[in-house]
Amino acid sequence: MARDKGQLTQIDLSNPAYLNGRIKDNTGAGNGTPVNELVYGDIHQFFAKLMNLAGLSFSGLPENETNGYQFIESLRSLATKNDLNYDLSKSGSILTLPIRLNKVTENEILRAKAGFNKGSETTIRGTLDNANKPVSYLGNFKENEYVRLINTTSSVLIIREVDAFNLGTIVEELNYLKAATQTQENTGTSDEAATTPLTNKTVFTKRVNGDDSDDYLASTARNGLLSSEFWDIIDGIGTPALRNRGSFILGSVKGSGVGTTFVSSGDITAQKTGETANGDEVTLTFANAMDDLDYKFNMSLQSLGTFGFDNDIKPLNFKTSSTTTGKIFIEQTNSIPQNIKIHIDVIQL
Repeated sequence: MARDKGQLTQIDLSNPAYLNGRIKDNTGAGNGTPVNELVYGDIHQFFAKLMNLAGLSFSGLPENETNGYQFIESLRSLATKNDLNYDLSKSGSILTLPIRLNKVTENEILRAKAGFNKGSETTIRGTLDNANKPVSYLGNFKENEYVRLINTTSSVLIIREVDAFNLGTIVEELNYLKAATQTQENTGTSDEAATTPLTNKTVFTKRVNGDDSDDYLASTARNGLLSSEFWDIIDGIGTPALRNRGSFILGSVKGSGVGTTFVSSGDITAQKTGETANGDEVTLTFANAMDDLDYKFNMSLQSLGTFGFDNDIKPLNFKTSSTTTGKIFIEQTNSIPQNIKIHIDVIQL
């Protein structure tokens, strides 16, 4: 395609710093690089094509500070135009951009700042050549937002760009969730914001231990978070007050002599340690020591003989003696032989 000056016969190839050779001066002996089409044709064609691609017509004036530099202008329009930011405007219902639209190649990308909110415009015009083309969109841009323009075969595609300037607007328009403020988290009424670990932790603390806890802790009237009062109940279940459970067979009240050890079971050992005219004193020894003397006996009687005889017993009473022993007193109402078994739970209070 292009011709290589290095193939000329009159060319200086001695210095590799000059690509494809260096032009030689003519000393008058015809030994210089010739001034002919072979040497200069491609150079002029390069500038002619550059002007053509830029859509510029030769002014016929020399390139200088007064007349301007068309070659520089054409070069900038091709090599660096995508690094420029244009102003996207509109004239009536037509979008306008200060470019030569007919010279924009297929799939070439431009960037512009919109001076208006997108409406129903369907056409774009390059104001430097008045060329029109259909337009299509990805996103509804607003005034002062940036857009990308891609020249496709059938239209100019305008894509709304997202940056720090318009991110919040786009998130709201497209219903993307943003992080909730602490106030939104505390109020708990918005469904357009997302919780974060920090806001969630803060509001959870308020609802469990803070000012809002009255509205969220469980009560007898509603389900909810566990209150300290309820925890005390659960904690008590985890460390039950029942320390010793057992039973012993008394047989009949006043039925054996002092010092008799009764048949016992469980955590209780029972021994008769005293008596009166109508009753027996029984000392109980516990397998598990109590915390202190603040405990009680829960007692019940089981009939092992004649049901009508075995209930002739006065209510039982007890006395705490130490953390490992206690006493009960059993008194009959009639001197009728009984056959009873006594069940006992020792409860720490």
